Amino acid sequence: AQQQIAYAWDPRDGNLLCQGVRGSGTTTALATAAVALAHAHPPHALHLYVVASDGDALTGLAALPHVGAVASAVERERQERLLRHLADELQRRRSALHADAPLTVLLVDDLDGFATVFDPIDDLAVHEQLRRLAAEGPAAGIVVALTAPRLGAVPPGLAAVFSHRLLLRLPDRFDYATVGLHGDDLPPPLPGRAVDTTSLRHMQLALPSPEGLEAAVQAVAQRWGGRRAGGEPVGIGILPTRVRSADLTTAADLDRADWHLPVGIGDRSLTPVGFRLGPGEAALVAGPPRSGKSALLVALARVVTMQRPEVEVAAIALRGSPLGGLADVDRLATDHDHVERMLTALTTGDREVLLLVDDAELVDGPGERLRGILEQRPAHLRIVAAGRSAALRGAYGHWTTVVRRSRHGLALRPQLAADGDLWDVTLPRAPAGGYPVGRGYLVVGGEVELVQAAGG
Repeated sequence: AQQQIAYAWDPRDGNLLCQGVRGSGTTTALATAAVALAHAHPPHALHLYVVASDGDALTGLAALPHVGAVASAVERERQERLLRHLADELQRRRSALHADAPLTVLLVDDLDGFATVFDPIDDLAVHEQLRRLAAEGPAAGIVVALTAPRLGAVPPGLAAVFSHRLLLRLPDRFDYATVGLHGDDLPPPLPGRAVDTTSLRHMQLALPSPEGLEAAVQAVAQRWGGRRAGGEPVGIGILPTRVRSADLTTAADLDRADWHLPVGIGDRSLTPVGFRLGPGEAALVAGPPRSGKSALLVALARVVTMQRPEVEVAAIALRGSPLGGLADVDRLATDHDHVERMLTALTTGDREVLLLVDDAELVDGPGERLRGILEQRPAHLRIVAAGRSAALRGAYGHWTTVVRRSRHGLALRPQLAADGDLWDVTLPRAPAGGYPVGRGYLVVGGEVELVQAAGG
């Protein structure tokens, strides 16, 4: 009948999959969908997140008040955190009734590029996270819109959970036969020309606006008055490369029997994380030279002094250490004789004490005394020891082996195959950004988390 009708994708009906070679219009399709949804829904009712693995064509969407993050291909850490945030949100919505939860749409541009950032074998957990979001998310109001440059890029198990599927220009004309299109039924190779695999109707996909994506985004932002404090999506940040003691002070909880002693910013929630030390307990910080061990001890001294000035901060530093001469250190020992006298004074007093031991592998003479103290666990004393990981791994009869039993510690710039043995844990693979100074894995009771430790 020569009728031309509008084609619309309603996320509440399920996920959207657009497949076509680069330049066919798949990325533009995501941009148009995002702009159209943002025009129809206020920011508190619609949350958009973007994983852009194919260039920067979608970065302009970040100006929409509905968008929590546009994570590019070079932001592996941010992409991981984005998927983790949505997986946690899915679990939260499934565990409780959230009828007022906003419609949440994840736009993933170029699954091939995503597989380059996250290897399908080494990063299987990340791919499974995406599959689970697509499979279980729609029932909880979390929907995925995905593009792929070819049919084989999408595993069958993932493709099966997409109820809306559009084929744009494919690399091989015979690929259309998979949905029953042959010969004259094939669409012309024009950008934006697509076929709906359910109805086999041809369509021409729209642009975000005649003036381009930036103009469309500005119009939508003006419609809703920009960002306001009220229901907008959670932003997805990245782990900082520098943390100061002042960033952790308010997170410390030293007024109870079990101290929460923050050591840095954690990767999971980008909030302060640290040791939980009960009376007489200890934690071990290990790493190679210039990895940030001593700087962390300085930060801990400052946090404790700021939070509870009545706590005595004592330090053992047999080699040149920034703890020497630090105003926040009340008592300092720089040789074995001083250590013996200090330990006698600390164990006979009743004032609460945090003992910091730098270069712990060098403390040999008083080692048996320290071992005895650790095994007695005096209620007023807590210890944080730091040393070179290679030396600590080989120190089988050393007093630090008692510290290791607590399974509380921090592995800075770790050797993944070896340093986990210090706490009897398996360390994850190295993060994409490597290990800047102060970056490593916090171990608390056998649980492991990437952190950026404080440095003074």
